Amino acid sequence: MREERFLLLFNELEKILRKECRIKDDQYEDMATLLSKAKEASHHNPVRSHWDNLYVARHLRNLMVHERRQNLTSVAEPSEQLLAVLEEVISQYQDPMTIISYLAAKQVPRPTCFMETDPLTQALSLVHHKRYSQFPIFSPTGYLGMVSENGIAHWLAKTLEEDDTILDLLKAVQLKDILALEEDRDQVVKIHKEASLYQLVSLFERANVTTVLVCNHPNCKLISPQDLTGIITGYDLAEIYREIE
Repeated sequence: MREERFLLLFNELEKILRKECRIKDDQYEDMATLLSKAKEASHHNPVRSHWDNLYVARHLRNLMVHERRQNLTSVAEPSEQLLAVLEEVISQYQDPMTIISYLAAKQVPRPTCFMETDPLTQALSLVHHKRYSQFPIFSPTGYLGMVSENGIAHWLAKTLEEDDTILDLLKAVQLKDILALEEDRDQVVKIHKEASLYQLVSLFERANVTTVLVCNHPNCKLISPQDLTGIITGYDLAEIYREIE
């Protein structure tokens, strides 16, 4: 029966929210408070995304319990849509979509990386043919930073003031020369590939974060290009918001 299925799902959600809100086993907390706490835990979470339906579900559960206690005739029953919402919210807490599964589903290719001694002309070719606006730079000991179109433009402007034989110079310049002029290193942060999309969105809500590097290892150390799984920028947020909401 849908009523039994509804109550089982609602009870399962209550257990999950008690854990999410860190409520001790011997501590009482009503469902209304649990839902409110879960909603306010972050700007984007399963409860907030489905708040209206969960509000209805809570009142329906209370009504159903009251009817059973008083042996009253049932006046309302959960719809399949409401049951689906409960299942979805439970699933999002128990098995949230991770960044790596999102990247795989969208068939996002692995990032193109460069070594610090690679020539600038190689990166310029990538900008021209692939329309990439930034790319990670590595040294033999690990990740150094991101070179962007702005960094290249800054380097060109600086070099023009110092040397008018720029065409000859371009053939010799290396990407580490551009990296030294990048000004937004603090705007690039790292996250493990198994983090949820909700955790990813929370990173972008910090001040000045423009780029998130998706790392293979839990400690987010980037020693070689193989340690980097993906790059998420502010331009990707609209699609990610649609995915989680």
